[in-house]
Parts: sequence; C-alpha cells; structure tokens
Amino acid sequence: MRSALCHRDAAAHLYTVGLAGGPEATPGAAVLDALAPWATGGELPNFAASADAVRIRRCYDEDTFAWLAALAAQHDPHGVLHVGQVVR
Repeated sequence: MRSALCHRDAAAHLYTVGLAGGPEATPGAAVLDALAPWATGGELPNFAASADAVRIRRCYDEDTFAWLAALAAQHDPHGVLHVGQVVR
C-alpha cells in the first residue's frame, strides 16, 4: 500500500524541545549544529506543521510530493480543505 511516508531512509529522527535562554538564544541550535553531518535535509510533516511552502516541500521526496499534489488537485480542486500544511 502506498503511503506519503514510504520514502523515509534516515536511520533516526531528531526532535528537540527547548526554551530560549534570552533574545539571542535559538533552542536546539547547538544540537542541530553538532548533528548536521548526518542530516538528510528532510523533515517529518507531523513535526513541521506550517503553511510555509518551502518547509512543506522538505517533508517529501519528488515522487511523493507530486503524488500528494495530484491527489489534492483531484479531490479538492478549489482548495476548500486548505488548512495548515497542504501540498499543492
């Protein structure tokens, strides 16, 4: 059965939670920098809830993104269900 998450090939997924220590602090930045050599550049869609098209694009490979966009065009051509993260 085809799935929007069938293309995952990373050995692990990192999810960090933190609080900024001041106006210059970026939560998790040190962790992300340290793990950058192993990063794939992708994101899991459930941890990237956003209407930002660039961020949504990082959640899917080319084939899966095209498939999801085609499904959206077929089943919601007028964008009625356009809430939050939508592939178009």
